[in-house]
Amino acid sequence: MKKKIFVNFLVLITLISSCNKNYTLQKTVKGKIVNNNLAIKDVSIKYESTNVLSPQNVKTDKNGFFIMPKIEIRGYKEFISRQKEINSQMIINKSNYKTIRINIDKYDKGHDTIDLGFIYLRELKNINSKE
Repeated sequence: MKKKIFVNFLVLITLISSCNKNYTLQKTVKGKIVNNNLAIKDVSIKYESTNVLSPQNVKTDKNGFFIMPKIEIRGYKEFISRQKEINSQMIINKSNYKTIRINIDKYDKGHDTIDLGFIYLRELKNINSKE
């Protein structure tokens, strides 16, 4: 009887320890890119990171909206090793517009999604004419 309980206990411990929890490396990030309150489509948004898990080719839709997907890791050891590779800087780029960088940590309010709100891009010709 004691042997059976001991074996069941070992099986239970093995099952529990083999279960991997998902850990979030980067939350979902969303926003809208505009110029003079008009949406800009096909703007490139990417993380300033060489991490292979970071999305590198997200584009805005016809309404200027974008969503950077959440990055999750299965298993604590991999989460810890990958955590130092993640960069919270985003690069927003489109031809004929000034490239901008945003530190998304400033917008993190502790929710599941980081909402950057409206992001204003300036056309290069407008920048040059004001200088």
